[in-house]
Amino acid sequence: MRAFLLAALFAVAAQSAAAFSLVGKWSCEPVAGENFSMAANLTYRKNGRSVHRLLAQGDTDDGFLSIDLKVWGQWSLDGASFEEKITRHKLNGASLNNIPLPKNDVWRDLSAKLAESFETGDQEDDLMSLDIQSDTAFILTDDDFQMSCRRIGPTPIS
Repeated sequence: MRAFLLAALFAVAAQSAAAFSLVGKWSCEPVAGENFSMAANLTYRKNGRSVHRLLAQGDTDDGFLSIDLKVWGQWSLDGASFEEKITRHKLNGASLNNIPLPKNDVWRDLSAKLAESFETGDQEDDLMSLDIQSDTAFILTDDDFQMSCRRIGPTPIS
């Protein structure tokens, strides 16, 4: 009887993970990271494309940096293995020590550094793990950070 109950519980858990859909809009906050804080609104579409708005800030060698960034990409989810490739980005705003950075060489340098950090190709860095908490929550883990995400808006119907 106990073996039957355990088998039934595992079957329900497996069905729940298989039914999980990343498609939709999510609000995320860091669980752990380095010297930065970040808020993110993530949108995953059925066609495998994504668009995200990231607001990040933290201490750098030059001072306190704030960035408002929009990124587009392509994603795939295979069980708990999540992969996303950023295909382009747009720097919407940046400030250093609460002083807005003008759109000049500093802005272009920052934008180039961001582009460099998104060039991942087929590197192992692309793989992240997805810990499904419920239909409306997951934790995304990479080598450098963890983000706790919750669904905003209705759950999409498959």
